[in-house]
Amino acid sequence: RRKTTCSDGCFIRIKTEVNRNGKKCYHQNGTKFDSMWELELANYMDSLSIAWERPATGIQWFDSRGKEHLYFPDFYLPETDIFLDPKNKFVVALSTEKLEYLAKHHKNVFWGELSYLKNLVSEIVVHRDGIEPPTLSL
Repeated sequence: RRKTTCSDGCFIRIKTEVNRNGKKCYHQNGTKFDSMWELELANYMDSLSIAWERPATGIQWFDSRGKEHLYFPDFYLPETDIFLDPKNKFVVALSTEKLEYLAKHHKNVFWGELSYLKNLVSEIVVHRDGIEPPTLSL
């Protein structure tokens, strides 16, 4: 955040209530989202009858100095013990240290662009339902 027009608390409140276009990001079940990508992924999982929830606790990770942090992915899929977190390339580039740690220590955490996560969810359905996998292009 480059602008200092409001306090950190104010910024967080605004970020969690609206996306960049000023539209509220609420799922039909009342869940509040930080972005339209999150809402779209939730709706996609609903359309495929994939159970999801917002994680109640964070995932522990350590930075290069050994400092402990908590990471809160956007979705938890309880039937498969998988966490999903839609992120654009810019955010991924800013989070390299954290994401590298997670990739090494938490094999059930997946992040990336919306199309990549939708493909992963489609693969979950393929394995769950025993159907022939579609041709996927990542």
